[in-house]
Amino acid sequence: MARILAIDDDENFLISVKNLLEFKRHDVTILTNPFRTEKYLNNPKFDCVLLDLKMPGLNGFSLLKKIHRFCPSLPVIIISGLSSEDAEAEVLRDGAFDFIEKPFDGMHLLEVIEKALQKSRQNSTD
Repeated sequence: MARILAIDDDENFLISVKNLLEFKRHDVTILTNPFRTEKYLNNPKFDCVLLDLKMPGLNGFSLLKKIHRFCPSLPVIIISGLSSEDAEAEVLRDGAFDFIEKPFDGMHLLEVIEKALQKSRQNSTD
């Protein structure tokens, strides 16, 4: 079981992601207001973050950098409908673990999360 923070301004999307991940026994916290992210990064500790890029007021590009300032080893998976090679290259360069384009296959999301968690566990034991 992993503790996952999912950040997106689309509440319906977050609920469907939460249902999928909870079915796989993950503990999921959803957040529709990206400005509250800092509070959640301080307590409790998360194992992974799912992050949208296009949100009102604070975009995912800026939030990714902020998350990595607080928790440099926390894997962040970008899930976005904003699909372009430039956007994908930028977030990967800025430290995102992976980029998943909306709409996506649930099994693919679960595979990417598992890979991120495995890498995170390896880094914590090194």
